[in-house]
Amino acid sequence: MADTEGNPVRGFASIHDHRWNFLTWTESDSDGYYRLRVPRSNGYIIQVEPSNRVRSGSAIFASDFLDQSLYVATTGSDLEVNFILQPGGAIWLQTYTPQGQYVFLQDKPTGWNMGVYPLGASPASPSLQYIYHQRPISWGWQDGSSQNHPVALVPADTPVELWIHWPIPEVGNTFIHLDNDGQGYIVPRRGVLPVNVLYEAARTEHRLFQERLAAYQADGYTFTDEIGQWNSEASQALEQAQRECPNGNISACIPASYTVLTRILRAREEAVFQAAQQDIETNRRTDVTVQIVDCSGVPLTGVDVHYQQTSHDFIFAVGWPSTYNQAQILSEAGFNSATQEAWWSEVLSTPDVYDYRERYFAPIVRAGMKIVMHTGIWITPGWMPTFAQRMSAADLEALAHDYSYNITRHYREHLVMYNAFNEPQNAFGFMPLSTQDLVNIAAASVQGAQEGAPHVPTYINFYSMYLGDLFWPINSTNETFPTPNEILQAMLAQDIPFDNIGLEFYNGVFAPTIDIGIFNDALEAYSGYGKTIFVSELSYDATDDATENPAGESNGDLWFRDGWHAGYTDEAQAEWARYTYTVTFSKPYTTGVMWVPCSDPAEEGDLSGAGLFDQNKRPRPIVETVGGLIQSWTTSGAAQTDSSGTLTWRGFAGDYILTWTNPDGTPGSATIHVAQGGENRFTVQAAACAQMTPTETPTMTASTIPTPTASAPETSRAAFPAWAIALAGILLVLGIYLFFRRQKSSR
Repeated sequence: MADTEGNPVRGFASIHDHRWNFLTWTESDSDGYYRLRVPRSNGYIIQVEPSNRVRSGSAIFASDFLDQSLYVATTGSDLEVNFILQPGGAIWLQTYTPQGQYVFLQDKPTGWNMGVYPLGASPASPSLQYIYHQRPISWGWQDGSSQNHPVALVPADTPVELWIHWPIPEVGNTFIHLDNDGQGYIVPRRGVLPVNVLYEAARTEHRLFQERLAAYQADGYTFTDEIGQWNSEASQALEQAQRECPNGNISACIPASYTVLTRILRAREEAVFQAAQQDIETNRRTDVTVQIVDCSGVPLTGVDVHYQQTSHDFIFAVGWPSTYNQAQILSEAGFNSATQEAWWSEVLSTPDVYDYRERYFAPIVRAGMKIVMHTGIWITPGWMPTFAQRMSAADLEALAHDYSYNITRHYREHLVMYNAFNEPQNAFGFMPLSTQDLVNIAAASVQGAQEGAPHVPTYINFYSMYLGDLFWPINSTNETFPTPNEILQAMLAQDIPFDNIGLEFYNGVFAPTIDIGIFNDALEAYSGYGKTIFVSELSYDATDDATENPAGESNGDLWFRDGWHAGYTDEAQAEWARYTYTVTFSKPYTTGVMWVPCSDPAEEGDLSGAGLFDQNKRPRPIVETVGGLIQSWTTSGAAQTDSSGTLTWRGFAGDYILTWTNPDGTPGSATIHVAQGGENRFTVQAAACAQMTPTETPTMTASTIPTPTASAPETSRAAFPAWAIALAGILLVLGIYLFFRRQKSSR
């Protein structure tokens, strides 16, 4: 072991086999050398950490360099592993319950975690723990006790900021931010810096919200008095915390700090939500201008025209409706798309033999909904074909192309979106693939989809994208799991032509719970990558059943799993959907959102309680809530054409039907498609102008004439087509001939 200048350092080294079974440990000598004898394994995970001790009162900390973990493959009977270690110091994370009780590491909330970032870095960027292969959190020792203190080992003499996953009353489990007035925290080598987490977070979050609120107001947003009231209460509480906390008066400091965080995070959520409501008018509505002309191309003036939006370009999808009845209820509510059971392993369980599983998609199509093909390539045990698990990376690439081509070609008339690669970060869990392998597989899959259904947009689906690497583990097959952000950046760098970044947001399952401010900022973080965003999985648990969470602990730890706002109820689920759908729809770069699942599963599991329908197949309030939102984002109205035959309105993107009464009393109708961001100027006339036969009347289809055409095509000026007139003449002559022949025979 040596530091970055080549000087030997002392530290502890522990070694595990490639399955994380602990084998042994030792301390290096004064020259930095260590020697371990262990049973033979396919590979080893070696962890080193400082052994230098620094005392702060009755607390003891290891502070000298950053801990580091390294996976190495077996190359022979002897293995030499050298570490170059970054000089480090320790931040003592002093945390407290809302009642002011100090929280030792053993008493931390379930799933508690934290991330260290370079000052000014985005939470979408890698944490320093990930960069340096550190544990997410380290520890110190309390003298005369078996309890440990939570510690962040940070690079020495380097300004850093912290994000900590923590429960906040009335808000729920979220991330709190600490940046020391924007200057960061600096610790010298072998130093220990005590940080009162709640107080420091209160200071940071309060300052950042004032900046956010001022920016909103400068841009012309207006807000309700409730936000001002919460902000005022937070400011008063912060003044109290600033008096009490520096003096160590914890009994007064901590309640005041929690009050700041509760009020400021609620104010941030509400400000984001109200700003989103105002953004919808700007980002989603567009000006529409339509000129109505008669069959001769003459503008129809003073005509009352009704316009009704009949479809949305925005995807309102749902995962796995199991019956036509469910699909019909959701379709009537406004959901226009759905996904169903068509996992890669099920569609292609045998090489070259495709089971497209139409029986599962039939209820969706029958209900008039489109298909989000969410289950494309997925390199995950159980969800990919068994025969593919033995393939090389090159063979997987070829298979991905062929699969995506075949399934999109088969369903292309019904598809609205295709998932070209689902959760690529999972591939490292059980296959020896590199990041470049994943890039190549993604490229092949996207190419296959584009060949199979050129009109269908694609997405690549990721989870744990924002602050997610706080929870990213070391892998037993590769040196580390590349974070999903790292995989995404590699795909972007090589210009893989997928259309959407798919982002998953589960409140309380798989990934940390989040507040609406964090949800908004996560969307914003991925808006600048040249791709649109599809919120591919959105979910909130309405029941909080006693299933096991990823940490292996019961969800019943209510100090941590206290839910969002009102907790785990139908009402909280519906409200969370109202906020998240509004924020998602307000962004000009989002293309849709898919709620999963449709129904609570019959058995307990991760998604129990998150369905739009409960276990008795009854719709939860969320269906009416989201349906009401979609209805409010659907345009209809009436207007009278002016002297040029023109009417205008502002509407949402999608199909519209226009109906009116012509001056001669006949009905007129047309359909148009309004595109978001398009010019949306149309000249229309009834399709019957070009299609009528002697027995026809105007139909309900449209003939759309590109603006600024002022007259109808030549073929539409006659009341009847030429062939119809000719046929009528022939029939007339034939009729006269038969008449006289009959007369002659009767004589």
